Amino acid sequence: MRFNNNFSFLKMTAILFLFAAVSSGSCVSDKNSGQIIKSDKIVSAQDKMIGNEYSGTYRLSDKKICDLVITISMDGNDYIYAIKGNGFKSTGKLSFKNSDGEAYLDFNGTLRSGDKSVVTGLYQDKRILIQNYGNSMNQYVCFKSCDSKYLEFVKSE
Repeated sequence: MRFNNNFSFLKMTAILFLFAAVSSGSCVSDKNSGQIIKSDKIVSAQDKMIGNEYSGTYRLSDKKICDLVITISMDGNDYIYAIKGNGFKSTGKLSFKNSDGEAYLDFNGTLRSGDKSVVTGLYQDKRILIQNYGNSMNQYVCFKSCDSKYLEFVKSE
């Protein structure tokens, strides 16, 4: 494409810039990495948290299921976790996702058996709900020592 003068070139550049700005309107820049991310998908720990809302110890609401305990704490600007129980120990960094108005925690460093995906929990009202195993079409297990499809961890006060 050839431009007859500088004014046409500037006008075309302004139109392209405007198009790029409008088409990326639902994205934000992660201030730590500069990475462009969807604002409704991934939420940084600093943006999602008010104070240390997630920090604390979470125990199963029904202790008969198993003895797992999740401890979440701050390490600088990051949330870290430890999951401990009879014969099980895992630690790592938490990441947060927001989907359809729900907050999800990804326990990076703890993988499900079967599909090897990261263990994920729904956070709501100082509770973490984890689906412990799948079905015949989606076979996985998060915590083999726990004999319940859903594990509800409640924050200890």
